[in-house]
Amino acid sequence: MNDLEGLKDYQQWRARKLYDKLRSNPQDVNALVQLAELWSFGENFDRSLEYAKLAMILDPDSRNARIVYAEVLIQSGRFNPTEGYLEILDKELSPCNLGWAFLERRDPASAIRVAEEAIASELQPTACFYCLWSKGLELQANDFIRRKQFSEGLALYELAAQKAKLAVAQRDLVEDELEDWNIYGEKQATRIEQLIERSLALSKKKD
Repeated sequence: MNDLEGLKDYQQWRARKLYDKLRSNPQDVNALVQLAELWSFGENFDRSLEYAKLAMILDPDSRNARIVYAEVLIQSGRFNPTEGYLEILDKELSPCNLGWAFLERRDPASAIRVAEEAIASELQPTACFYCLWSKGLELQANDFIRRKQFSEGLALYELAAQKAKLAVAQRDLVEDELEDWNIYGEKQATRIEQLIERSLALSKKKD
């Protein structure tokens, strides 16, 4: 079960430590979650999902287990916002909240994927997913700007601004309780405009 082929040397060392923990305590949810992450790094997605599922069975309230499970579904191309990951969702970790959890883990690509597929599937609240998409693009743009790749960063900022404005445009399409996402979209659009101005100034200094 603990054949380590496919993992890099330092990952194998860590995996051995985790398997030792499981031998001492087969119900160590934290060790199972970490093994799920390790096997996803080695692109053994079946094994990764196996450990993540076991962690969720042992602790249905484990937010980390459910997030890792969703990440692996995305990485392996098995993500489906209306089917494939319903088993990991509950009132706390809705599709919208899952996307923001990815951002907290500095994984904007997964957050954007959640937003794209949720919007394509017409999940609600749509404004939340446009805000999520915008924020994910902003984080990706920031990385380009830090590397002084201004054209790439500015292009992503422009896309982020578009998504934020789409969130604002949902104002007449959502219930009153979702108005906060419209407000967030307005603030996000303003923030992106400021980032664009600052990045343009930096790019001129570079030239």
